[in-house]
Amino acid sequence: MTGAAQLAVLTRPAGRNVDVMHALIRRGWAVHECPALEIHSCSVLSAQTLPDPASYDLVVFVSRAAVNAYFAQLGPAFVWPASVRVGCMGPATAQALRRTCATVSNILYPDAESARDSEALWPLLQALKAPLRKVLIVRGQDGRDWLSEKLNQAGVEVLTHQAYERVYAEWSEETVTKFRQWADASVQVAWLLTSAHGITAVTQQLQRIGLVDWFLSGQFVLTHERLVQALESALEVEPGTCRTHLCQPEDTDIVLCFDQIRGCDQ
Repeated sequence: MTGAAQLAVLTRPAGRNVDVMHALIRRGWAVHECPALEIHSCSVLSAQTLPDPASYDLVVFVSRAAVNAYFAQLGPAFVWPASVRVGCMGPATAQALRRTCATVSNILYPDAESARDSEALWPLLQALKAPLRKVLIVRGQDGRDWLSEKLNQAGVEVLTHQAYERVYAEWSEETVTKFRQWADASVQVAWLLTSAHGITAVTQQLQRIGLVDWFLSGQFVLTHERLVQALESALEVEPGTCRTHLCQPEDTDIVLCFDQIRGCDQ
């Protein structure tokens, strides 16, 4: 496999790659799962340290990981207060929320044609008839502060709650050996990269094992336009150096993007 990209490396956290992997295999791709990050729910030391949704007008979940981790902290018997709205960055997070808590009904999220980010959610919050006074944002240990800053500027009290932690995954010796073999054979790889933290984790490990040049020879499926700059910055390359392909973060869109890569290469 030294010509067209026929091998896909999927770097989403464990458990998030299964459907895409099976779909790509059916389409003739060889697929290697290589999570860039591990997601760990944070423990709650006491009830006083866990924000109560009932104390807020709106709770914003930045990702599916935020949904899973926060409800794990709340416990299986928790009943979502009917008066509290929920905001999500996109339909995938909203779907995860519905699966996790069937009693949540007032969910705001950008439609399928919009970006999955704070900028796309913000107009929906501005359009609410009832003014927001207190908002809870559930996320990992860090992230973009754009939404909290916009809310603060509008006079809204905002609390950011860390429900989970991202940890750089350690690659196995088997994975490192495979990557070295593929680099030696000039195998063309298409990489799925879905977060700035994941990009940093992948590039740091590749730098450590001396395979950055091989990595740069591949193609990159990215799920947000901001990730293009994140990838270029992590690799310290000029804009336009990387062969990037943008798609929405839903599985069907990701698979279609890989299909387009194969179509262009053949």
